[in-house]
Amino acid sequence: MACTISALLYAVGLGKDLMENAAYGMEILTPAFPQYFVLIGAAAGAGRSASALIQAATRSCFHAGFAVQRNFAEVIAKGEAQGMEQSQILSADAKVAASEICHRLQLGSKLSEVINRKEDVFALFDLFKNEGYLLTVNGGKFCVVLKEGSSLGDMLKSLFHVNYLYWLERNVGIELGSVADECKPGGRLQISLDYVQREFSHVKHDGLQNGWVTDGLIARPLPHRIRPGYAVCE
Repeated sequence: MACTISALLYAVGLGKDLMENAAYGMEILTPAFPQYFVLIGAAAGAGRSASALIQAATRSCFHAGFAVQRNFAEVIAKGEAQGMEQSQILSADAKVAASEICHRLQLGSKLSEVINRKEDVFALFDLFKNEGYLLTVNGGKFCVVLKEGSSLGDMLKSLFHVNYLYWLERNVGIELGSVADECKPGGRLQISLDYVQREFSHVKHDGLQNGWVTDGLIARPLPHRIRPGYAVCE
């Protein structure tokens, strides 16, 4: 009976992993089908949430089973090893990506130094009207323009945005265009911001659950700030 229950738990765990991978796969596909962006994103979010619930539910079952057998080494080793293999596979690529992003990031950029067309300025302000920052790519740099009153939370969100924009750049063949074009539906800035607005709160919650401080970004940005309403002169 114990072996049957153990086998069932492992099967459920495998299903959880498959569901999580399927959710990530759907997120990868969203830029290729912008007309179904909301539908695919909702399905991926539901799959990821279900996967998290399954993991939370089965973790205690695994621990209880091992504890009954007084096998506390299994409790520690297998309990903490959930998801470890995937993390090890991704760790090398993550280090390379982090190094490149750090080299290319300009937090607190001056708007006039990264944008020189009025239509691009209007497009950026319209797209980021509900955010505490603007983001664009200029000369290969990820330029984050902070609005007056931007909080540490806004800076953390902008960095999360930069990371996803980098992922799109590396993995999705979206044709580059002007900043105004990038802000239109199907453009990199629009796609990435839509993703950030849907997923940032989930990432903060997951980080908090794993012991990370997610109130904001501890950083020393450049001193430049932009005040909406005074950015463009006629």
